[in-house]
Amino acid sequence: MGWLGGSVVESFKFLHYAKDLVKYKARVEAAPGQKGGSADFFLESSEVAANGAGAEPTPAEVGVRFQPSMLGECRALLVISGPGGGEYKALLTGFAQPPQPQGPITIMNGKQGVVEFRNPFDKATDFSLQVDNPTFMVPMRTQRIDPQKSVNISVNFKSDRPQGGRLIISCDKVSTPWIFFLKGE
Repeated sequence: MGWLGGSVVESFKFLHYAKDLVKYKARVEAAPGQKGGSADFFLESSEVAANGAGAEPTPAEVGVRFQPSMLGECRALLVISGPGGGEYKALLTGFAQPPQPQGPITIMNGKQGVVEFRNPFDKATDFSLQVDNPTFMVPMRTQRIDPQKSVNISVNFKSDRPQGGRLIISCDKVSTPWIFFLKGE
């Protein structure tokens, strides 16, 4: 399970039974009956080397990152194969929840802070930026971000005393905004 705009890494573990060293190749494919969605799963490494098994099988694993681009369930098929080691298949299922609040991000008085934000969608998207406390300022109200790209959003803070606030980022594709808590000092 992950949230829109975030990512989570899990390990797929399997047992290698062959007596010899095998270099497995891993890939992610569309799940049977699914139209796309496999692009939300990424392999931390596409190769897995497993030493020869003795009396007991050798454990091996591959890291799989789920980085959702839409709300709801997403499925893909993990295929791991190697000459002399056979083929392993596993159904990957991810569930994307709405964006989760993040922070606080500390910004010193008279200074500029940076909030890193990634467009999780597979198309360029216009995002609205607003702050809920006038002591925090963003240089622009909207920003178009290319698909799957991260940008640094500048936030300025000016006050004679510590303050709290929120940077609220929204778009037409989801009803829940991304909220970044801000802490001005």
